[in-house]
Amino acid sequence: MRSVFVQLKQPDADGKRHGLLAKFTTDARALDAYLLIHALASSKAPYSASYPALAWARAAGFDRDATSTSARQRWSKAVAKLSGHNLIDTAREGRQSVYILQHESGNQDPYTRPKNIADGGWVTIPYAYWLEGYDEQLSLPEKLMLLISLDQKQHFELPTARTQEWYGVSDSTSSRGFRGLVRRGILEADKRTTIDLQNPTSLMRTVNVYSTTGIWTRSSRKKTMTVARKRTVHGDTRVAAT
Repeated sequence: MRSVFVQLKQPDADGKRHGLLAKFTTDARALDAYLLIHALASSKAPYSASYPALAWARAAGFDRDATSTSARQRWSKAVAKLSGHNLIDTAREGRQSVYILQHESGNQDPYTRPKNIADGGWVTIPYAYWLEGYDEQLSLPEKLMLLISLDQKQHFELPTARTQEWYGVSDSTSSRGFRGLVRRGILEADKRTTIDLQNPTSLMRTVNVYSTTGIWTRSSRKKTMTVARKRTVHGDTRVAAT
């Protein structure tokens, strides 16, 4: 998905650069719904995905500790929020719920798959996020900071005191998110001491320089996007580019 979902390229009318990610800092279900829909719909035009509502709810884990009726209600509420922010358009095909992606900025433009830097930077999320259960295991602060981390360079410094200003995520939330990601081995944190010219009482400050690890590194995610996959057609094994 485009980086503009995480952070705007230019300040808005209020002078802020918060992407729509800031709208999900207290709504884990809506964020889960969006990531799932985006993962299933963004691979090819017309950038839509269609399944029964209960199937969507179960895929998102909304049926945990809930009846089927409650799961569908949770899903409907999450989808309504996404639609309200113009992240998706909704339709029906018989008993199927169809979701069509819209531009990640919420500007009501249709979604197109970014292919080069002119299309805007983008964030890639490995399918292992769902296949290995990270969508169930990670807390909301961890999910927020994972998306922000995946939008950074391989090694990055991001003071938690600035995440409210830059991303609309409170410093307490970002601190919990970073700690959780380091504990899970998704991030590594290297403490470094640097000159602090903005602090009149101290010339030095200690900062965390974070790095993604394993499948979360930029190189690993880039490699995954270019790996050819095998497709079987009438008993033949064919190779298709992903």
